[in-house]
Amino acid sequence: MHVYIIKVSVLKTEEGFLEKVMEKHVLKKFYGLTSPEFDRENYYGGSDLGLSFEKDKVIFKIWSPIADTVTVRLYHDLNNNSISDREITLDKENAGVWTCMISSKYIGWAYDYKFTFCDGTVTYANDPYAVAATINGVRSVIIDIAKIEVNDLVKLPSFTNPTDAIIYETSVRDITADKNGGFKYPGLFLGLSEKNTHTAQGYATGLSYLKSLGITHVQLLPMFDFGSLDEADPNHSYNWGYDPINYNVPEGTYSTDPADPVCRIKEMKYMVNELHRAGIRVVMDVVYNHVFDIHKQAFEQVVPGYYFKHDEKGNMIDDIGMGNAIASQRLMVRKYIVDSIIFWIKNYHIDGFRFDTMGVLDVDTMNLVVEEAHKIDPGILIYGEGWNIKPIERPLESGHDHASLMPNVGFFGENLRNAVIGESGEYADYRPGLVQGNLAEVGASGKKYYEQDVCEFVKGFMGSNGFHTYIAPHQLINYSTCHDNFTLYDALIAHLPNASRPEIIKRAEMSLAMILLAEGVPLIHSGQECLRTKNGNVNSYNAPIEENKIDWLRVEQNQDLIKFFKKLVNIRKKYSIFRIDDYQEISRIVRPYVLKQNGIFAFEYTMPTCKLYVLFNIKNETQLFNQIDLSGAKVILSNDNDLILSQHSSLGALSTSIVIVK
Repeated sequence: MHVYIIKVSVLKTEEGFLEKVMEKHVLKKFYGLTSPEFDRENYYGGSDLGLSFEKDKVIFKIWSPIADTVTVRLYHDLNNNSISDREITLDKENAGVWTCMISSKYIGWAYDYKFTFCDGTVTYANDPYAVAATINGVRSVIIDIAKIEVNDLVKLPSFTNPTDAIIYETSVRDITADKNGGFKYPGLFLGLSEKNTHTAQGYATGLSYLKSLGITHVQLLPMFDFGSLDEADPNHSYNWGYDPINYNVPEGTYSTDPADPVCRIKEMKYMVNELHRAGIRVVMDVVYNHVFDIHKQAFEQVVPGYYFKHDEKGNMIDDIGMGNAIASQRLMVRKYIVDSIIFWIKNYHIDGFRFDTMGVLDVDTMNLVVEEAHKIDPGILIYGEGWNIKPIERPLESGHDHASLMPNVGFFGENLRNAVIGESGEYADYRPGLVQGNLAEVGASGKKYYEQDVCEFVKGFMGSNGFHTYIAPHQLINYSTCHDNFTLYDALIAHLPNASRPEIIKRAEMSLAMILLAEGVPLIHSGQECLRTKNGNVNSYNAPIEENKIDWLRVEQNQDLIKFFKKLVNIRKKYSIFRIDDYQEISRIVRPYVLKQNGIFAFEYTMPTCKLYVLFNIKNETQLFNQIDLSGAKVILSNDNDLILSQHSSLGALSTSIVIVK
């Protein structure tokens, strides 16, 4: 085999490093695996890594070009403490692929791999391409997923225009955990599959509630197998799940029987199909930027030193504070990510993917994800967190600054978010936004933000042309809150602790309108429409379920706000002027009027037979608006009881209105 050592220029950076390599014969972490030469010589382009099935045979294939030997260990007993019943040494083929073939009688058995390397290192791992696993993802399981089908498969038509999407973020557990929701299967895939669930007072919950909102997509927090919870005791604790173990296996804590490898597959497929039956597409939150634990997850055991970023001295780079960062620019890492996305599309019919901390990944990988996904369905949404990470190895990262290089990838728009709701995260300047009435307030840094927020809100509301390098509004995921940071209600209360309930509701309505009517793709955090609270927790990733759940009694108590939300959804769907996907067209059709001194924002939309106006008054007092003659205007939505439309219009305190003039 080849022994790959890092370049001489790198060797010179640390005294005695070459001697260390020579002494060990092969560096334990195989630094040379990061070289382009290694990638070229060992790239495998086949689509059969993992398991494949032919008649009465099962074929194993795993990529480990630096291993001396690879052995698969087979277990009839799925208990993680069982001893292997059989071990088979694999044969090495081209491009570092190891393979063997066994009888199909082993279907349902567990398996893992043993690797030996030429420096004497021995590692053990499950299959990174596994589609099924034992409880807690310890071992892989031989399952032909193509034979696990759902009855009455629902196939929705391709989603043609990203700006037609209205995305609602929640999690399987959060939306179904509350005992007041009437769920037979709380916190589980089947809970989100149940039809006609409701509160004791008859208000819709769960799937029925999602359908009633009129959303097009539901974005679900991680559903792959993650390592932060004990599947044997799923109710003991809570976690969002950004801790990957098995990327292609559903999470066991959402299953009625985590010890049954097939059960979680069936139940997740059923949930997706029932959401489709309700006309709701499913976006999967994916985490290819890091793994939960390099010692428990397969990558580092299968090819040590290859899948993760390292600096010149061999230290693992930690771009995002998670202990490791995936090196997506390496060909077989890129291939793995693309293969995984295609797996979820083909086998679970997933309609979109939200990439966590996408800036860790490189531009070429994200473009290839889009290319391959769109070969199957051009309507699949691909978007993520485009924060600029600046990794040490510096491939072109998938951040906002490179948006123009990824024309079909969407990015969370922080400019509009900060303008609307301010900042509240652990690493942000704690300060209010426009909906909290920040005309005079300053942030913790002492900076006054109102002038900045005025500009960023107007630009963001019109599609964020000029921010970063976006080429069209479909690249913008507009949001004010999500699972991170404050909920909308908590963000309002944090800055307005003495505000009355009617005032909080009007500010919440304004926030919803500022996002749902903005050019781009709106994303709503579950509970924005019902004043969801996490009791001020800005990072509830492992807080108790009582803090994270959707409180269905709170839904009952805020039906007027929910009705306002539904009206906004219907207006966005009815009027294409809110879904324009071309900056020149927006400039032609939309004209902003901004009265900075009194907190009024008006947007004029020119349509063939009329003009439509969106009016915001962020001040907590009535304001005069005479820049436009609104005499005879028809109100299509307003929360303003004091609204007067004339040559000298009067806009009530904290009001949001949409009117048409013919």
